[in-house]
Formats: sequence, C-alpha cells, structure tokens
Amino acid sequence: MTVDELDNAVTGKLEEALRTFDAENADPKEFDRRWQQVGTRLRAGEARYVIVVDEVPADLERIIRFLVQRSELDIRLVQISRYPDPAGHDLYVPTNIVDIAPYERPRGAARISKPPAPEFQTVIDAYTAMASPELQPRGRASEYRIITIAGWPRSLHYEFVHYDNECGIEFHVESEPHRWLGEVIRKMTTDKTLVYPHPLQWEPKWFRSKGRIRTLFPISTPPNRVAEGMCQLITATRDRIAAAIANPPLP
Repeated sequence: MTVDELDNAVTGKLEEALRTFDAENADPKEFDRRWQQVGTRLRAGEARYVIVVDEVPADLERIIRFLVQRSELDIRLVQISRYPDPAGHDLYVPTNIVDIAPYERPRGAARISKPPAPEFQTVIDAYTAMASPELQPRGRASEYRIITIAGWPRSLHYEFVHYDNECGIEFHVESEPHRWLGEVIRKMTTDKTLVYPHPLQWEPKWFRSKGRIRTLFPISTPPNRVAEGMCQLITATRDRIAAAIANPPLP
C-alpha cells in the first residue's frame, strides 16, 4: 500500500492521527514531512504491527509467538485490562503478552530484509552501470530506488518502482510546498515537443494528490532498455523541472 491507500483503507484515521503530533502549531510542513516518512517506511516494509485485545486466546498467543520467533516481522500482542476507579472512571492498563526483544530472536532474523526480485535487481544493475556518479540510485528497499538531483529537495526525485509484473520509471512530487509542480509535469505527458520515446502517464492521486509521471515496462523487458528509459526520462524532463523550481508561481 501507498500511504494514501492506507489512509483510505482506515477512512482517514491515519491523517487524523498524524495531525495530533503537532495539533497546537498545526505546521503544514511538519505534517507533510511525517506523511512522507510514513510513505517511505511503507515502501521499505518497515512497520510494526500491534494487536490489541481485551482477552488473549491461547491459540492467538501461540500464533503470534511463532511469527515473532521465526520471521522478521515486528509484531506485538497487547492485552488491555479495564478497572473502575473510586471516582467512577475507567482505568485501562496495557500488558505486553508477546514482546520479544531482538536478542531473543534467531540470530539475524530482525535484520534480514527482503532482497529485490532478480528481474528488478538486473534493471538497477544496468542503470548503475550506465548512469553518471551524481545520478546513482539510492536506497536498499526491495521495491524501489530513488534518484535525487543535486540542489533539488529530496521530495522531488526520480524513482524506479517494482510492481508485480511491471517496472516503473517515474518522477514524484512529494512535498506540499511544491504541489504546484504537479501541473508542470502533468503538461509534459501531452507536450509534443518533449523528446521522450515512451508513453508517459500522469497520476494525479499520487502522494495526497501531488502527482507523479511514469512509464511502465513489462517486467520481461530487457533490463538495458528500462535503464535507458530512466536516462531518457531524466534527460527529457530535468531542465524543465529545474526551470520551474527556479521560478515558482507567486503566492
């Protein structure tokens, strides 16, 4: 799931929860930073699962212990007990039923990350071999690699993304102050003067409707062709995006 998809799945409760961290100041930049961090963690598979119940069946505890001890998943099982106080209020007391420390896990289990699929890794290797030093991919996530441009905010970047049967070469807008840039890149998808040989899609709902452009290649596409596609996308769009960043619209 993307962060937007997760928020939709819980009917907006994720955004509601993140806004409580800075409820008094309500700084939109801080909220946008937290939203971006959640998206990054989700794509990297870095998440903790907390299962909270009022009663713990023996079979549930057995299943959770099995998963924690034999997988890299970070899962906590918590029981909440309710006690009335003399004033007539309820006190809620949490108890960690399954909360295994890292040293109690099998050696290396908590540190093992899922490797990229071989088809995706060959694309990254092909691009790494042909790209200049300042355009090398960053990150270790199994499903994506980011390419940043010197002088640009990290929230504006190119990205390889591995989907089930496709590989995407993309440019993302992930910053509230640069939301306006979405309209700039949207126009590129229909601009006949853009020297780019592949179909370019516009996705307006990406990252809380900030937008992204992308080309999708079947996963069976030769790795060099996909890697060259990223080089072509950067060459075709970088100068135009840089010019837009240097001349933002008036407030």
